[in-house]
Amino acid sequence: MANWKYTRPPVYYLGPLSRFELHTRSMDKKEFDVIVILSGPEPMRTLLEVAVDKQLKVIPGKHILIRGTRESVPAELAHPPYTRFDLLAADELNRLVALSTMQISRSGYSTVMDLTYSGIPALMIPTPGQIEQEFLAEYLLGKGPGCFKVRMSWTSNPPG
Repeated sequence: MANWKYTRPPVYYLGPLSRFELHTRSMDKKEFDVIVILSGPEPMRTLLEVAVDKQLKVIPGKHILIRGTRESVPAELAHPPYTRFDLLAADELNRLVALSTMQISRSGYSTVMDLTYSGIPALMIPTPGQIEQEFLAEYLLGKGPGCFKVRMSWTSNPPG
């Protein structure tokens, strides 16, 4: 029997990987108070959109919502008092995030890495049933430029 000796391969730390460019908070003039980036599987994405829409209508300021889908807009969301897009190219999304004071989004791995580049506080809402999103939101709570977590626990209808 040959005597096998384990050798550790070289390991390199790459840091966060993102489609965004690195921003500093003071570099860009802020045009939006809140940017909401929706994603995730249906029906949870739409349930979150309905819940966020209700809040954006009563929060003072200039807001923007990226729906993350090309599906039709539910009738109750037809005429929002904020700017809304369905989908955006990475460079345009990066620009709008840089122009925002705070981000509301899911706590998925790619989103978390994008947040490290944006340098803005985030309210992270894990998709119910996505254990890795629950873990990331909990782990990052209070770390970075400002991370906050909200738990959404309904299964069919959002709270009214």
